[in-house]
Amino acid sequence: MSAPRPDEAERRALELLGLARRAGRVVLGTQAVREAGAAGRLRSVLLAEDAGASARGRLGSALDARGVTVLRVSSRTKLAAALGRENLVTAGVTDAGFARKLAELLESDPGAEAAGRGEAGPEGPGQED
Repeated sequence: MSAPRPDEAERRALELLGLARRAGRVVLGTQAVREAGAAGRLRSVLLAEDAGASARGRLGSALDARGVTVLRVSSRTKLAAALGRENLVTAGVTDAGFARKLAELLESDPGAEAAGRGEAGPEGPGQED
């Protein structure tokens, strides 16, 4: 069996993320992700490619200190829709099993770790969560 196409893998990952949320294993929004990261509860973080530098910068220290895996999704629109929100650029996964499967589907992005350290990136419209 061949590996799923990137867009198919992302679709499957977002469906799994929705299931994880219904199971109570997801925290939503940058502030909640920062707090869960600082408390050592996170196993991975999903970050929208179109997240602004401010959201990425606010995540930096909480995630760097804990070695949390950062996974990328293509847009805030897709991430928000998968979780029943209107505007969302970050979601944290607190369950190791869900985090592992999401990483398999989305493949961890080593460059995303640097994104948490405030590197410049595209700013998305509106206020970020």
